[in-house]
Amino acid sequence: MNKINHLTPDQEQKLGSFREEWFQWGICTDRAERLKAETAISKMYRRCRKEPPGTFVWSKSPAAALIDLQVLKHSVREDDLKAPLWGSFYRSRGDVPRNRLGGSFGSKDQGPLRDDVWEGVRNSLWNPLRDSLEHSLRDSILDSLRDLMRGRLPDTFGGSLRDSLPVSLRDSLPISLRDGFQKSLREQWYGQHDSYWISFNLFCRDIMGVKFESQESEDLDLWRDIAQSAGWWWPYKNFCVIAERPILVRMQEWSANRHRLHCENGPALAFSDGWKVYALNGVRVPPKIVKTPATKLEVNLLLREPNAEIRREIVRKIGIERIMTGLKAEILDERNGYQLLILDLQDGTKRPYLKMLNPSEAIWHIEGVHPDCRTVLEALEWRNNDNLETEILT
Repeated sequence: MNKINHLTPDQEQKLGSFREEWFQWGICTDRAERLKAETAISKMYRRCRKEPPGTFVWSKSPAAALIDLQVLKHSVREDDLKAPLWGSFYRSRGDVPRNRLGGSFGSKDQGPLRDDVWEGVRNSLWNPLRDSLEHSLRDSILDSLRDLMRGRLPDTFGGSLRDSLPVSLRDSLPISLRDGFQKSLREQWYGQHDSYWISFNLFCRDIMGVKFESQESEDLDLWRDIAQSAGWWWPYKNFCVIAERPILVRMQEWSANRHRLHCENGPALAFSDGWKVYALNGVRVPPKIVKTPATKLEVNLLLREPNAEIRREIVRKIGIERIMTGLKAEILDERNGYQLLILDLQDGTKRPYLKMLNPSEAIWHIEGVHPDCRTVLEALEWRNNDNLETEILT
């Protein structure tokens, strides 16, 4: 069979609308289609030669789902938890997750996508879909959710969610979550946020006419149905926990067909149980930075923030001039657009900071350097461990 080396004009024309359709599935905020999701998941259990779960537990958010999992782990038989079906479902979609569709959807040795499509259409098809779906959905939403929940869940929730649990369980919940948290985060599938790889295979099959084996095509239909009907999900031997979709997603298009979580006056992502993610320009930030007007944010907030990306957003929101004024900046040295500043830390001490411009986004950064630095070159040497770009120094 001849390889497919490029898209036809008709396929190129359809790519844009297809990409937009699946992007909308990835950020869908409609209530989950529970029957459709449960039916597809039950069929997938059977495809993996497993009995469908006797119980489906629907949670209001991925974070609430992790709490529900802790509840279940206190009440179900240990045997029900020994073999989560992650491995079985992993095999049902072939080697897709290992190499971002660099191989086939089905059999590692005989997959039609690897042999007949991938080599030729990587640039013309996968890159456009990846830019708008994988980066926008996986990097912006999936990673924000996962990072926010990892190790910090007990502090994320308001009292109402915890108070809805029985007192005896609620009292032990933080310890239980910390013990089982990492394990649960390795056992989920992403539902609508798996759209980026599902859409690639669907485009190859439905638009390009790539022939799938019958079993592969049926498996793909099941993955499609789940992505179009629900959020994250956790399959176990006798039960399956599924999270509802978010009720709000706010994203910013920052380059062609690429989006990131962003909202300047409220949450960028929210679920019906009140769980929220605040983000500016794709960077997850504390709610205070979003909710407080720029004129009321304290400039010394910059000095207390250890995360460089969050510092960048603080500078962007407050404004570089106000920060320099508020921290009584003195310029020690300048070189090729860099400035070494002395800032008043407002605790009786002063310290050098390097001011630099990100040329790709025209955003100012301020970064603390070693107290002994007195020139831009010394600051750059300390910051980059003597591994300097030639153009910085010339």
